[in-house]
Amino acid sequence: MLKNSKKLQEDVIFIAASSLNHAEQTIASAEIDAVIIDINIGSTTLIEFNYQHSQLPILLAGDLSTEIPFDELIHEGMYDFLDVANLPLASIVTSLKVCMSRYTAQGIAHAWHHPVLHKLKSMEHIFSFTSQKEYSTSNQIHKMLEASCELFGEQFCFIYRLINDHFAVDFQHFTIEQKPQINLPILEKLNYLAINSPNPIHFTYQQLSEHFSETQLEQATKSYMGCRITVQEKVHGVLCLFSNTPRAVPYTSIDISFLKILAEWTGTLLSRQLIIDQLQYIEAHDALTGLLKRYSFLDQLKRCFARSMLSDSYSFALIIIDIDNFKDINEQFGHTAGDALLKQVTERLLTNTRPKDTVGRFSSDEFIIIVEDADHEQAEQCCKRIHNAFTEPFEIEKTKRKVTCSSGFAISHEHQTEHNLIKAAENMQVESRKPQ
Repeated sequence: MLKNSKKLQEDVIFIAASSLNHAEQTIASAEIDAVIIDINIGSTTLIEFNYQHSQLPILLAGDLSTEIPFDELIHEGMYDFLDVANLPLASIVTSLKVCMSRYTAQGIAHAWHHPVLHKLKSMEHIFSFTSQKEYSTSNQIHKMLEASCELFGEQFCFIYRLINDHFAVDFQHFTIEQKPQINLPILEKLNYLAINSPNPIHFTYQQLSEHFSETQLEQATKSYMGCRITVQEKVHGVLCLFSNTPRAVPYTSIDISFLKILAEWTGTLLSRQLIIDQLQYIEAHDALTGLLKRYSFLDQLKRCFARSMLSDSYSFALIIIDIDNFKDINEQFGHTAGDALLKQVTERLLTNTRPKDTVGRFSSDEFIIIVEDADHEQAEQCCKRIHNAFTEPFEIEKTKRKVTCSSGFAISHEHQTEHNLIKAAENMQVESRKPQ
């Protein structure tokens, strides 16, 4: 093949190598611009060769319709493929130059429209979203699903999360206006197959009709491919693509390899976001009580106050709770006992507020609460519930002891700034401590 292709273009000189050793000697002794290597010599050998000659563009040539571990090769940075079974000899020079251009630009080939490289170009397009900081993880994934539908020629791309043995939609994209007609039992069966398979699964309409009746398939997917997603070494769910119409072109090994890469990349994105969420939670919440820290609570207060200024129909109450004589408890029983008391107080505060209310730890022994949609009467009722909760003794050093608190509140509509709102609640709390 290489000898005949010498005639194709005068500025390209091919040097044939009869073996890998011969190729190594040629690379060492001559100025080589690129290498074309037989893809059938095995992925391990190819990866090792690519590693040893990372300074050279490498074009993998062979019959690409055979079983080839594309995902493994691409993962190792080998992006350029030449299908010698389906391309005219004249395309070799063009393909080689594209390979060299891609290598120089550190991108994926743009000029050659062979199906594999077309998919690689699409993959580069997909991965480009995940490197743009202006996109949130959610936006990155939505854009990836959109590009994936185009890449695989499917109407719908979903990410399902497995929750308590059932699948819930995490992300979805439609290429048509109408929502998909989904036979949920069939889709769940297919998703379970994907979850339990180490490799992607795929079904054409003909294959589905072998397992399900025509009535079942009437409002079901007519094609399906899916791959499980792993997040931090745990099964998260499944990335699946499907259509309401039978697929015109059968799935190929290339499709399956690329789907596996996408599923792995989705897992990477979700893992990264999970780590970010965990770090943000740790940064925003008090380690002892799990409540919002002071600065995080103030951020939430600012948002609520801005909303109340814009809407006459929305108001909230700010309540401050202070544990009486907490310093004495720390001095008498130690800080470990004091910490245990703070945890018990937190539990009672959360029990006596609603899920939509916000509870924070404002200082050592001071707690602060945003009571949503509250006026004077509702704020007083909330304070009363909290004081009643303190009537039950707390356990301090394995002994039941009486602990009291003082409280104060202010209503958002009665103050012009968050600072004034906090000050008013603090003043009421201080006044409540004075003997009546």
